[in-house]
Amino acid sequence: IPAAEGCLMGCCIATGFGAVVHGARVGPLDSVAVIGCGGVGVAAIQAAAIAGARRIVAIDVHEEKLERARGFGATDTLLSGDGLVRRVHEICPGGVDKSFEAVGSPITAGLAVEILSTGGLATILGLEKPGSVIPVNAGLLIEGDRRVQGAYMGANQLPRDVQSFADHSRRGALKLGAMVTSRWRFDRINDGFAAMAEPGAIRAVIEW
Repeated sequence: IPAAEGCLMGCCIATGFGAVVHGARVGPLDSVAVIGCGGVGVAAIQAAAIAGARRIVAIDVHEEKLERARGFGATDTLLSGDGLVRRVHEICPGGVDKSFEAVGSPITAGLAVEILSTGGLATILGLEKPGSVIPVNAGLLIEGDRRVQGAYMGANQLPRDVQSFADHSRRGALKLGAMVTSRWRFDRINDGFAAMAEPGAIRAVIEW
């Protein structure tokens, strides 16, 4: 596996993939929503597809990222905005079984809970600012038996997981190369950081 692709396994793949298989234990009976289609979100989308999820809804504020998400296994895409919860329910009546937040915003973390079905599980992956508070409607938890959890670094088991990532990559199920949207020399690292802010960016890689 080329180094520019293999390096993704150490962070965004380990987090997004691990959250799906270790944290939420997604299976063929589950409908899934992923909020935020950057590196971690795209890893979660691919993991959900490999796990056989029956529906995978990708949600983002950038159309460019949503277009890419379909190529990674999303069955549906939604542009974030007003009426998001209603639009998710139109795709998955009652809400989704498993949701993943990969943005790092209290607002999107709260939305991850709102779009759940009864008994659903929201996994918060985005790194929040210190002191952030996630707004959650208590009724959704108490009356709907919904759950919220974290999965830091995807609760990964790297010695075993990396071998699995490599196998999935070799057979084309885990599209590492397509996640690398730009490559840079080390002396242009600042340009690489700037490229990460572009709407269609997933991962910028520094090559020595």
